[in-house]
Amino acid sequence: MPRSARITFCLFVAASLIAPKTAASGEILTFEHSLHLDVLHEKNMSLRPSADTRPRDRQDRIAAKLRFSAEFDPDGPLAGFVEFELRRDIDDRQARPRETGTELRLREAYLEVEDVLAPNLDLRIGRWDYEDARRWLIDARLDGIWMRYRGERLEADILAARENQFREDLLDRESRDGDTDYIAGLFRYEINTQIELGAHAIWQQETDGNRDRLRLLGARAQGEALDQLSYWADVSWTETARNGRKQRGRGVDLGGKWQFDHPLKPRLTLGWARGSGNFRQPDLHSNEGSLGQDIETFYYGEVLRPELANLTVLTIGAGMTFDEKLSADVYWRDYRLGNSEHGLRGAALRADPVSGGALGQGVDVVIGYRPAKNIAIDGAFGWFEPGSAFAGTRQGRAFAARLELTWKF
Repeated sequence: MPRSARITFCLFVAASLIAPKTAASGEILTFEHSLHLDVLHEKNMSLRPSADTRPRDRQDRIAAKLRFSAEFDPDGPLAGFVEFELRRDIDDRQARPRETGTELRLREAYLEVEDVLAPNLDLRIGRWDYEDARRWLIDARLDGIWMRYRGERLEADILAARENQFREDLLDRESRDGDTDYIAGLFRYEINTQIELGAHAIWQQETDGNRDRLRLLGARAQGEALDQLSYWADVSWTETARNGRKQRGRGVDLGGKWQFDHPLKPRLTLGWARGSGNFRQPDLHSNEGSLGQDIETFYYGEVLRPELANLTVLTIGAGMTFDEKLSADVYWRDYRLGNSEHGLRGAALRADPVSGGALGQGVDVVIGYRPAKNIAIDGAFGWFEPGSAFAGTRQGRAFAARLELTWKF
């Protein structure tokens, strides 16, 4: 570990020991700190069949992260927030030398002004973490300006930013790549306590020579149709311009969860999503969130983790919460690929389909454990069985497992 990183680590540990453990009401300056451990194991992502004499690929990635944040919130319109993350990454891939790295990331650093131009209108400037309601559009830390209006029923966000306009890693001068402009408007309106409607518009343009761009318009609905049924619906239209060629696409994501009235809280989940071959999600999305359970999973599978483009995904899930600490869900997914010329975008697989049609099926098991209020442990195991779209050369099963631990101390 570099000397500067060791010094920073010692400072973080010292701050963790002397800083207040909780934020008391009325304090102007408060501190928080947490430890995170993320482990990802992937096997046979190239889909080699068992009869193949060559060894199946394997990759393990481990990230240990120590986060420290400080919030300045006096009795007035101006507030501030800063959060650093010291992390150690290990990437061990079969037949390759192990790669390690140490980073000191500036996760957030912003000033916020309340009621800046009108009542209930706040302005945030700097680097901030933004997530839309489902992280289907945006889940990223951005550098720029964020304005939010909070009315009694209406909430409106206006963003003008770049990703990594400034250094992401304070130890690496080359860690900035802010070459894409983003302008976005996201709106939410609460009809009543059970129905919420939304609309969004995102404009994305590269600042390099080719000037590629993405325009996205969409609508969203979520809420409760019955006492035991919750639902979500996303519809978006995109227009992309790459190398002077314009293309239009459409994406749809629909689903619902039925929660039974029982001490074990059994639930059933049904989801259906489809993206046309030319549909593009913004480069800021993560497609990770809740499908109705208390813990998060990848909407389109723990193994594939694809972008919703040229793809149709059917999801059927069931789960239960055994007590306040432990919950588990099982998801079965069926994948179908559209036009083979568009391929499979953004997937974690290292194998490309050769035709459209039956891409394959997957099964995921997602488990959440909360042994204490300040400790969260999430685990997931996924299997993917390739279909005829991979032909006979890629018929081996892929496996992925991840573990995420968070300790707020």
